[in-house]
Amino acid sequence: MKSLMAFEEFGRLGTMTAAAEALGITVGAVSQHIKSLERSVGISLVTRAGNSVKLTSAGQSYRNFLARGFQEFQDAQDAVRKIRSTSSITVSSLRSLAAKWLAPRMVEWQKISNGAKARLQGDLTEPNLENGDADFRITYGRHIEPHRQYARLFTDIVLPVYAPGFKGRELVTRPEHLLQLPLIEIEWADSEGQSPGWSQWAAAHCKSSPFIEPTLVFSFTNAALDAALYGEGVVLAQLSMVWDDIVAGRLIVPFDLRLPMPQPYYVAWSSAAFDKPAGREFHRWILSKGRQQGDLAHRSVHVHEDRTAP
Repeated sequence: MKSLMAFEEFGRLGTMTAAAEALGITVGAVSQHIKSLERSVGISLVTRAGNSVKLTSAGQSYRNFLARGFQEFQDAQDAVRKIRSTSSITVSSLRSLAAKWLAPRMVEWQKISNGAKARLQGDLTEPNLENGDADFRITYGRHIEPHRQYARLFTDIVLPVYAPGFKGRELVTRPEHLLQLPLIEIEWADSEGQSPGWSQWAAAHCKSSPFIEPTLVFSFTNAALDAALYGEGVVLAQLSMVWDDIVAGRLIVPFDLRLPMPQPYYVAWSSAAFDKPAGREFHRWILSKGRQQGDLAHRSVHVHEDRTAP
């Protein structure tokens, strides 16, 4: 190993003197290590002409492979150091779910975790958990496929909601009346597992299913929900993302007429996640939150009755 290190340092730095200084040994020791390595592999790795020493073509190729190997060693050490140096866990989530569902619940986690820190990051792309990008990932549908270890969290539903002061709510007495109001549609950039839209909802819950052209179309769920909160229209919202707003009275459910999301949410975790002090505790906690959300999706949602018939 010492011979390999001496040769790789020489190849990287270009001189025996620089390699000796980097390793804290003498120039003669570096030279002896390289000669020993040449005897071991059976080929010349360097050429010597007077005081000049250079890599042969075979030596350059050999050094390139060694450099990658030593970098792998360094990466492994860095990963272990990262695990040991902090008790905090990093949780990656799809942005809308992170903002509307996970972030409010992380306050509870901080209170019960005995001082363990958690870092929440919203990511559109899937992190590489095994490379240390995050400890846990909460994602949707087939996006779970790159991950090795995962469990199902819950399957969400969508239902219509609007703000308490929404103009036109007094005219709504039947589900069909919603279709005459400004409709907000969520159209995902990635159509895989797309949440149900107004056409599907009308086909399932209205006596007639007219041609529906939404007033506002958003590719980001957060923007669509904010528009509904500001009184701009009716949106088919995922229950997980509007439950807190419904409970607080910021959004109203005119009819508990729902459709299921086509795919479930999942939580994935890295091989090293449970090595962290709070890893197993967070894993149990997030699964319990998923079960609670799944139970909510099977319960009736309070329908707001503050409507005046026309």
